[in-house]
Amino acid sequence: MKQKNLWRVYLLVFGGSFFLVSCIQLIGFYAQRDDIWWTPIAAPLSLEQSRERVELYVRGVPLQNALQSGRLQLVGDSGPTSITASDIGIRLNNNDRVKVERLPAVVTSAAGVGFTGLILLMGLLGLVPSRPMSSGASGR
Repeated sequence: MKQKNLWRVYLLVFGGSFFLVSCIQLIGFYAQRDDIWWTPIAAPLSLEQSRERVELYVRGVPLQNALQSGRLQLVGDSGPTSITASDIGIRLNNNDRVKVERLPAVVTSAAGVGFTGLILLMGLLGLVPSRPMSSGASGR
């Protein structure tokens, strides 16, 4: 009988502690702000660096072509000046890439929640493994 209570304590302590750790990791993943993964304001990407992730158009013309032809101008105090590619900076939201990179950890935490939740439930209900009776002990 003492062995059964010891198993129950093990299931409750280890199952409960690992269950809490896994739950905290999942909550941290889902509670994280989505706006922190933008490219920094002080270090925007150039048009060339962002070419594989974004295409910009001005009235149906690719921005790169409009810049090369000199169609885009900025009107300032000193009059209109043509905009060059170096005048344009692009900020990207990398939230989707970060979440995809963290997906294996989230799946592992979710599996941990399920498994340790089952162990914790077994401990709460008292469903603990019992020692099999040996064949020689039945005759006593």
